Amino acid sequence: MFRNVLVPVDLADRHEKVLDAAIRLLEPDGRIVLLHVVEMIPGLPREEEQRFYERLEMTARSHLEALGMELTERSVNWRAEVIVGSRAADVVRVVIDQGNDLVVLASHRIEPDQPVRGTLSYQVSVLVPCPVLLIK
Repeated sequence: MFRNVLVPVDLADRHEKVLDAAIRLLEPDGRIVLLHVVEMIPGLPREEEQRFYERLEMTARSHLEALGMELTERSVNWRAEVIVGSRAADVVRVVIDQGNDLVVLASHRIEPDQPVRGTLSYQVSVLVPCPVLLIK
């Protein structure tokens, strides 16, 4: 069982299995941290397009709140965090900074002839210092 589970999410509506797995592995007094990283667009500094990034952050917060309500209904302790930055690097940083003991995230199916190194799930799985559960 795990006490501090990080669940990085995108804005898709495909996180039911991920949340179910995280809940099943969570200690009774543990916490799930829902994380969304708004990817910075190269060459588009946040200061220059502040309103653009603010809209993305608001959308992400609304999405995380909806997911969090599902967790609340299931009596799960949770919190949400939205970051503007680089997805893989910021997920790794959050895990290290918060001392998460498990990361649970969605991963799409990869065909044997496709490269996997560029996927977020691959990058997170090899870079974080804790166990990672990929849900397909």
